[in-house]
Amino acid sequence: GCSVAALSANKSNPQPAMTGISLSASASGCSSPEYSYYVLPPGGTWQNPQGYSSTATLPWTPSSPGTYSLVVWVRQHAGPTTSNAFETYALASFTLT
Repeated sequence: GCSVAALSANKSNPQPAMTGISLSASASGCSSPEYSYYVLPPGGTWQNPQGYSSTATLPWTPSSPGTYSLVVWVRQHAGPTTSNAFETYALASFTLT
């Protein structure tokens, strides 16, 4: 299964609110990874803008200033895990002014 995940953004941290940002994930140890993105806005609740998909990038335009927590869960497509499980993950934070 997938053993290592990484998460990055195409823009430097911080950025003004309403800036379009592309999040990119990668995985090692699996031949056909699937990615599920989660975003925690400041003072908010977790959102899942992309369920498991082979698409490794997520276009993201945060609207409010503050620090966001970002997580990507990664699993092997048709792997041994259950439909909602993940094998590895990566964390990041991004600040909007």
